[in-house]
Formats: sequence, structure tokens, C-alpha cells
Amino acid sequence: MLLPLKPILENMEPTQSPTTRVPAWGTLPPELRLMILEALTRLPRGWAAHASVCKEWQAALEKDTFRRLKLRVSCLDNVETVISPQRSRLVRHVWLNIELRPYTCRNCHLTESYSWWCANNAVIRSAVRKLFAVLSRWPAADGAGLTLELSAQSPSDKEHYFKNLYFGGPGEDEDEDSEPDDRPGRGSPLSDDNPTEYLQQDIKHGWVGSRQVFAPDASAILRMFSEIDLGFREELPRVHAVTRFAIRRQCRRQFSPRTLGYLFDRLPRLRSLVYEPWKWYKRAPTYHYDDEYEKLIESHLPQSLKHLSIFEETNERYIALIREAFLPHGLGPDWVRTPSPAVGAALAERSLGLETLSATFIVEARDFFQSRRPDWVWEGLTSLVLTSRMLTSAANREDVTGLLRSAAAAALSMPRLHTMVLWNGIEGTACKFSYRAESGRASIAWRGTWDLGLEDEVVDAWGKVAHKRTGLDLGVIHEPRIVEHVDCHAHAIALLGLPGGVVDPISLLQMQREAVSSWREGRT
Repeated sequence: MLLPLKPILENMEPTQSPTTRVPAWGTLPPELRLMILEALTRLPRGWAAHASVCKEWQAALEKDTFRRLKLRVSCLDNVETVISPQRSRLVRHVWLNIELRPYTCRNCHLTESYSWWCANNAVIRSAVRKLFAVLSRWPAADGAGLTLELSAQSPSDKEHYFKNLYFGGPGEDEDEDSEPDDRPGRGSPLSDDNPTEYLQQDIKHGWVGSRQVFAPDASAILRMFSEIDLGFREELPRVHAVTRFAIRRQCRRQFSPRTLGYLFDRLPRLRSLVYEPWKWYKRAPTYHYDDEYEKLIESHLPQSLKHLSIFEETNERYIALIREAFLPHGLGPDWVRTPSPAVGAALAERSLGLETLSATFIVEARDFFQSRRPDWVWEGLTSLVLTSRMLTSAANREDVTGLLRSAAAAALSMPRLHTMVLWNGIEGTACKFSYRAESGRASIAWRGTWDLGLEDEVVDAWGKVAHKRTGLDLGVIHEPRIVEHVDCHAHAIALLGLPGGVVDPISLLQMQREAVSSWREGRT
């Protein structure tokens, strides 16, 4: 509960009455002082200036002020002046948002030129090098550790076709409170208090009122998803302070797997990774990137890693526009992502050392389970969430049964497993199969836009898992069929009630808000 802080502070100031004595801060009861300090940290920005009142205020306000840092490139030269080694222990989240070169309407509808791409990569390379140099001098902290987040965007990305999208730029996160695990805020260009700040009338780029009424240019889409490929001439220093690394979906420019591998090699104490890349829309073959992903998983994920969440985001409408523009030349992305079996096998083996794993669309669940060797045991794995393109209403029933039995066979080698979810969700359809073991009971369930009666052999296979885990019989839950039309991935995730960790909650909120106003064929 917030105290009426202003009257309290006013009452502590001297008055003109010679008979009135204002109590000193130290004479107030400890409980009251604590309530005042807690109220201070919850007030809007600007109260940090009062840290000079006394050491107790300084300690409380600095803890809140430095807990979460969002840095621009221009901040990097002065970070060490402001953040001393002692203060660095207060920092829980460092988010470097790298602002790239602006562009005008003259080329907003064109892909990024090679010279422009090189210049932007040079900016990113320099910024990352400076940041790693600073963080390498921060001591490794116990407890919550330090999250490092990276994003890169041009201020012009929002000014033309993509006014409603999130890029991580200024003003997108300043209005909302942080999440309990120290995520940055969730400000929205579609917030009710200022709904037209970003969505002005702009017929040239398809915006009428608060909606995009005609499609963006395909080349403009590709520009937004330009690759980030950093070749460091000088070796980056190791950073021992960072225990969590994040690239969320708002970073639409795509760090190459090779670049990510180099960064991960410099984070030897990394325990948690949140990676939300977009589907590669470039005209290079998908297998080229799959080969790099396989190497990344096999050789560059630190052994210290325990929690891994990968969510490959996509937009079916973008795919349609790019294919229409480039297919006459024999180019364009595939309609549906076909995951590489080699990537699935690599992730399955690497998951032997994990505690939680969620992998969305980047691997196929069937490949994951089929690569299992008889001697594999996932000693520490407690939660596993995977997607499968086999889970559709038109799928062969025997194939689905085989997938669910393979999952049960793997679960027998996961002694600490309490959650497994296999799901799929695209526009028009969504489903999940779930296994949960909690409070001494184990159960399986199906939920989707169509009903799937679980075969006896599936129930028997999971019954063995339940008995081994709890010593009790398996519960089978029949959830009601989803009757709503599924609009997008975000809608599917919400309808299915997927467990936390599939996608960052702020990313999910952004997905939902973007879907409201983005162009959709047939909508005016």
C-alpha cells in the first residue's frame, strides 16, 4: 500500500513556529521509515534526486534506480563514471538498444544497400565491443545475477510502413512497471492515453486512422529484417557477471547464428537464454541457417546453461508479400518452416544438461524424440515444451499417436519432469497435448480447435510415466474444444494457456497489440 508520501515529507520540513520541533529522520520508527522508502521507489521517475537526503535514502533509491538500465550507444563512454564496481552489484538488467542510421522516404521502400548494411554493422560491432569491455570489469554476483539484452533498430523503422510495431526504441517502455523478474517495461504505441502518437494519417504508407489499410512493400519488409553479422577483428573480453542473455522479438534485425556463437563464448557463466528470432525471410536457402543453428547448439551454448527458451516468430502475411514479389525470379521464403532433423537432434542432446527447455517452431518434436539414444537420461529436466507441425486436424492419426508415444518413452528417462507440452498454433488452428505431474498426481490432456480422442496405447504409455513418477494411476482430462477463430500465434498461445517460458510476456503483449492494427487482406 502506498503512503500519502507528500504530506509526510512536508511535515518533516521546518515551520515558522518556534515551538514546533520537526523529528529527525532517524527518530522515526523503523516500520514507518521502511514504508516511506518503499513508497518512494514506487513513485514516478524523478525521486532519485532525493538520494542525497541521507545514506538510508541513498541506499534505497540507488537500488531501484540502478536495478534496470536501458543504454544507448552514446551512454557507453560514461557508464563506468556513473556505475562504480560497488553500484554494479545493484544492476540486474542491462539493455543495450543500438540506434542505427536513419533513412528517408526516398529509400524506405528499398532493401538495405550493401554499403548501408556495412555501416550499420560497424555501429553494432563498436557498441557491443564497448559494452563487453565495461561489463568484463564488473564482478560476478551471486543470487539473481545479471541479464544482458541486445536490440538494434533505426529510428526510421517506425516512421514509414511500420508505425505500430515494436522495435525497442525510445518511448516504448517508459510508462509501465517492470515485471517481477526484472524485465523492462511495456509501454505501447497503442496505449489508450495517446492512441495516435505513432499512428498518424499517412496514406502514402498505407495508414488511415489507426489501421494499416494496404500492404507494406516487400522490400521494406526485408529491410526491417536485415542480418547482423559481426566479424570482430579484436577478441571480446569474457564477461563473468552476465548469467542471463536475451534477444526478444522486438529486435527484428537478425543476429546471425555465427555472431551469437561468438557472443555466447564470451559469457562463461550464462545460465538462462531467451532467444526470439524471426523466421529468415532472406532469399538464401533455409538449410544454410539450419547448418549454422546446428553448430551454435552443438558448440557454443555454454555448459553452465540451464534454462533455454527459443521462439521463432513469423508473419504469414509478410511471407505472402515477399513470395509474390520475388517468386517470379525463383526466390522467396518457404510458406511453412520445415525444421532440420539435425537441429532437432542437436537440441535433444544438448538438453540433457538443461532444467527447462522451450523450443517453438525452430525444431520439430518428432525429430527431437526420434534422436533419443537408449542410454540418455535427462537428470535435471523439469519442463519441456516443443512444437510439432504434425499436430493438425488433417494429420494422419497414426503419426500423431506415434509422436505422443515417443514423447512418453522419452519422459520415462526424465525423472524430475513435471511438465511436457507439445503444441501447434497458426492462423485458423491451434492445439496442445500436455502432461503434468504435481501434488503427487499426474495427468494428460488435449485442448484444441478440434477434438482428438487419445488412443488407448497413448494412455497406456503415459500411464507408465505417471506410475514411475507418482506411483499412482494417470488422470485423463477432457478439455473443451476451442470454438474461437485463431487469428495469430499470440491468440493461439493465449487460447491454449501455454506455460510460462514459451515466449516472454512482454513479447506476447506486443504480438497481441500489433495484430490489432497491422494490415490484413480484406480488412478495412
